[in-house]
Amino acid sequence: MELPKKKMSFYNNALNSAQAQSPSRRVKKPETNPDIFEIWVEYAYTRRIFINQPGKDTIEHLWLRWSACYAILQCPDFLDACIDACFEILSDTLAMHKELPGWI
Repeated sequence: MELPKKKMSFYNNALNSAQAQSPSRRVKKPETNPDIFEIWVEYAYTRRIFINQPGKDTIEHLWLRWSACYAILQCPDFLDACIDACFEILSDTLAMHKELPGWI
């Protein structure tokens, strides 16, 4: 499967850069967290976002990871999926804090 480059100005710019045209054909992005980039790569191939890390996530880590994903790339579909993940995290958080009615 080929990555959908036409929707990602980040990749169009990176792949047309001097680094990408060099003999090593590598583009270095030291400011990009590899864990966050991995989430994007999984999304590019599956169209699903896997932000949760079962067993070691706190709500703060989920929000930090989500916000880093949202900020990483200029891909409209990925940004939309990040917003969906945000609402899922928020609804799960609110569900954990709901009080049961007194009559249950």
